[in-house]
Amino acid sequence: MPIHTYHQRGSALLAVFTLSAALGVTACGPLTSSADLPEDIRPLVEGAESRCGGLDNADKESCYEEFILDHLAESGVSDALRLLEAIGTVDPEVERTGHMYVHGIGITAYQNNPNWEETFEQCTELYQSGCYHGVIQARFMEMGEVTGQDINELCARYEGDGGDRFVLFQCLHGLGHGLTMLYGHDLPLALEGCDFLASDWNRQSCYGGGFMENIMNATNPHHMVAEATGGETAPAEQNGMAAQGDMAEQDDRAEHEHTASEWPGIDPDDPLFPCSVLEDRYMVQCYIMQTSAILWLNEWDIGEAAATCLTAPQNLHWTCIQSLGRDIAGHVVGDPEKGIQECAKASADLRSWCHVGFVKNLIDVTAQTDVAFAFCPLLEEETSRKACYQAIGEQLYVLHATEEARAEECEVISGDDRSACLFGARLFTLEPVGS
Repeated sequence: MPIHTYHQRGSALLAVFTLSAALGVTACGPLTSSADLPEDIRPLVEGAESRCGGLDNADKESCYEEFILDHLAESGVSDALRLLEAIGTVDPEVERTGHMYVHGIGITAYQNNPNWEETFEQCTELYQSGCYHGVIQARFMEMGEVTGQDINELCARYEGDGGDRFVLFQCLHGLGHGLTMLYGHDLPLALEGCDFLASDWNRQSCYGGGFMENIMNATNPHHMVAEATGGETAPAEQNGMAAQGDMAEQDDRAEHEHTASEWPGIDPDDPLFPCSVLEDRYMVQCYIMQTSAILWLNEWDIGEAAATCLTAPQNLHWTCIQSLGRDIAGHVVGDPEKGIQECAKASADLRSWCHVGFVKNLIDVTAQTDVAFAFCPLLEEETSRKACYQAIGEQLYVLHATEEARAEECEVISGDDRSACLFGARLFTLEPVGS
């Protein structure tokens, strides 16, 4: 199998950070004791453990949520994120579901300071950058109604040569989350909101946020979001999306055939839903999240999920298997050997896509590449290894705006593997030698 090219991957390159699993993932194992933490944060973490650590499931989540949000009110966004990260190092369940917590921090931070740009820029990449997404969600919920112009202008400050592509992506991905939440989790209506965006890269980034919000809400309604928004979102029919300028012909979006109460999120009788009912332009982003629904429905049978992916349209098998790699990364908490073992359950001709999903998510968690660079050499098959390095390069394209910074990261690799990284980072216009 040849190494995957830009053309073969199509919109997958645009998906980059949407690959974060709704279930969460960490790139390294948790610490075993709060004694390993810095002295200034240790008493807070021990207090949180004492109050919440012995509780079960939802009670435990709610307890940690209250503790973290109290600290947010007292000490601000940066300290709340640092506290959450520290709690995650001693409690693997907090780390596994960290994206849920950072969404809630972002929402509540905006409510504390409704200058959205200022609050947004206090967020970090912690736990798949969910704080950024939460700020956008809260901003849209406050607005109550958005126009096509609003959608295009929201992230415009991060566009252009002087913009930060990583932050731009987080803004656009958060836009998808925010639209979905604004319209009462009527996903088709939210996706049509993303359609207002001018470029395909922007639209794809927004779609990914919508699909992620849909699956998170369907499988694990996040308590911090519910608490921050009073426990509910406005139904779609109570919100309007006014069209602007030459988009006026789309003004009927608020009359969408689905209402919040009708849109199910997932369908127990159709493991490929919602991909099976949506328009083609949404398919890549839908299938790149779909195994979170499949695994939820089949109680985490990874082999069965890989087989279910093969019932999707053939041209989307690779996307679904890449989604499986992303979910495996969350399930094994970033353990590379376990990741390889689980990806072996995918068919041999698609297995490299599982490795791609896995390695991309390793980077997605922290926006760092060290663990990802350590993973690729473990892959014995040349095609999988080169696909892995190309996937790292694709992530570098979003992490670093300058060619120099991307090239410097790829320089740690030798030979054709380095060429694969450079190709993924858009520093080669042709496929690397040996592909």
